[in-house]
Amino acid sequence: MNPQTVRITYLRQIADQAAELGVDTVAWLAISGLKEDDLADASAVVAVETFGELVANAIRLSESPRPNRLIKDMKPLNLHLGIAVNKKAQLMVHVHELSKGGV
Repeated sequence: MNPQTVRITYLRQIADQAAELGVDTVAWLAISGLKEDDLADASAVVAVETFGELVANAIRLSESPRPNRLIKDMKPLNLHLGIAVNKKAQLMVHVHELSKGGV
């Protein structure tokens, strides 16, 4: 697998967890130009950047008090990708809070 891509299988796991947290997954996927049908192709991949954006948006849309739940519960892709996604997601949550006048 190309280190610049992530299998759609992992995105499906995030979608399931996001739905459990009340995220409208159709709207969530549409932000990145994807549809629910795109998650059915187990051989499909998305760019690492797209995956990171989707994770960050799932956290933002869930407004979960435990934003790392989506990442923690996910099967690890590999250590480096997990760290990169986690840092980007945390940064996105922080920027979102700052935009609302929090933190």
